[in-house]
Amino acid sequence: MNRRLMAACAAFSAACGAQAQSSVTISGFLDASVIFERGGAAGSVNKLGSGASGPSRLVFRGTEDLGGGLSAGFHLESGVTVDTGGSLQQNFFGRQSYVQLGGGFGTLQAGLVYIPLFTTMRDVADPFRASHAGGAGNIMTAGFPAGPKSVGFPNASAVTGNTATGAISRANTLLYSTPKLGGFTGELHYSFGEQATTDSALRTVGGSVGYAQGPLTLRLAAAQTKNAAATDSAKNVLFGANYDFGPARLYVGYGTNKGYGTARSDDALIGASARFGTTTLIASYVRKNDKSPANIDAGQVGVGGMYHLSKRTHLHASFAKISNDVSKTSPAFYTVSTPAGPATGDRLLALGIGHLF
Repeated sequence: MNRRLMAACAAFSAACGAQAQSSVTISGFLDASVIFERGGAAGSVNKLGSGASGPSRLVFRGTEDLGGGLSAGFHLESGVTVDTGGSLQQNFFGRQSYVQLGGGFGTLQAGLVYIPLFTTMRDVADPFRASHAGGAGNIMTAGFPAGPKSVGFPNASAVTGNTATGAISRANTLLYSTPKLGGFTGELHYSFGEQATTDSALRTVGGSVGYAQGPLTLRLAAAQTKNAAATDSAKNVLFGANYDFGPARLYVGYGTNKGYGTARSDDALIGASARFGTTTLIASYVRKNDKSPANIDAGQVGVGGMYHLSKRTHLHASFAKISNDVSKTSPAFYTVSTPAGPATGDRLLALGIGHLF
């Protein structure tokens, strides 16, 4: 009887220990910025926006230690607008929403997730990290199936039916990430189209392979998306690299894009960032070479800076200008946007404050 009692107590203690290792956290980032847009067809626009230096968001995360090296978790992320108190997406948790299982084999996520093509641009190639006025996504394609003309960051969670078709995330997705092996990592993702006609309609498949060791980071990512009729595919390939020289970091990126129909383009980026005490300076140049019959090229120059009041709070300023080959009234006219929302002009200045919590 004593042995049974001792075994029951041991099992209860183990269960309590596992439960104690579970955790749920609430975090996020809030940004408010004064934005000055110029060069649009309708004229100049001055406004208060939310998220110019990074998307304003509310994040719920949870993890549980399952023992034996396994863990489970979840991630719910909602884009918010500080200026209006609203939501940035059609769906409340439209930035990311997934559950995951991790262990020595790597990590498997299921739900609405960022695709490797976008995270390669944000984390490796773009010194603006897909934010500020100079974010590369203003003219650089990062997974948008329509091809060369990127919708940019603000439309990241556009949803059509059950399939996210925005530039950075996909719904109904399985994403597998390998553990880091000697500096090498890999990712594979499969996004279900969920169409009754054929499994391949609106389906996205892709992945990435990367290397990060010491000051050098390299990553190559790709994605292929079928159209609704499963008769055509959009294919995007992006290479990103950066090297940390100590006081400064150099960034490069190059992408090739095949959209539906005759849409074709190449993207190139070069940029740098440098930190001096509490001040960070950023600059980049992005060039789009349109290879479609329309041959609508574009170039963007972006500069910015952040002054860190603390580890969580910063002041920021950024400016970008796009050179277009078409008139302001053309649907192919590229505009400077930020995570604060889409813009109407080819020039934009943003001044604001961001706080991480």
